[in-house]
Amino acid sequence: MAWTAPITWTNAVLTAAQLNAQLRDNMNATATAIVSAEGQYVVGTAANTLANRIATAANVDVIETSTSTIFTNLTTNGPTVGSMVHGTRALMSIYSYLANNTANQGALTGFAMVGSHTLAADDSRSIYLTGPAAVPAGVFGAVFLTTSMPAGTSQVQLKYRVTGGTGTFDHRRLWTVPF
Repeated sequence: MAWTAPITWTNAVLTAAQLNAQLRDNMNATATAIVSAEGQYVVGTAANTLANRIATAANVDVIETSTSTIFTNLTTNGPTVGSMVHGTRALMSIYSYLANNTANQGALTGFAMVGSHTLAADDSRSIYLTGPAAVPAGVFGAVFLTTSMPAGTSQVQLKYRVTGGTGTFDHRRLWTVPF
């Protein structure tokens, strides 16, 4: 429900419908009325319109490897944030331990979305490690702003790939902050 601008009162008799529209309905369009659970926050979804959202996180702490040169799941999928209710934007924060056993080859962690918004994992939305020696390793993280999405509900999941050799992945983290 959208908030409406109050009318200018005159010496008229007020009706129940006017009072309900001006008082009850506008009060129900405030942040206090829209937030229904602990941890929720309010975002603007259109002019004079608010909606509640909640940030979510998921973790996978299993050391796994991959030789895939296209983004894919590991044996233990994810981490995955399911049923993320979002507007047209969201922040995605990804974090992972990365290593590769071959010199000059990389290991990448990116995110994909399915649902109201479908987005394949992509190098431009990933964290990347490469080095001149075999088994460079490190823990990396990045935050990405995803825009121009249709509002709705989507699932977000981390995906993994290498440029060659065998990549090792661990301490995988995903945080989503939908708007």
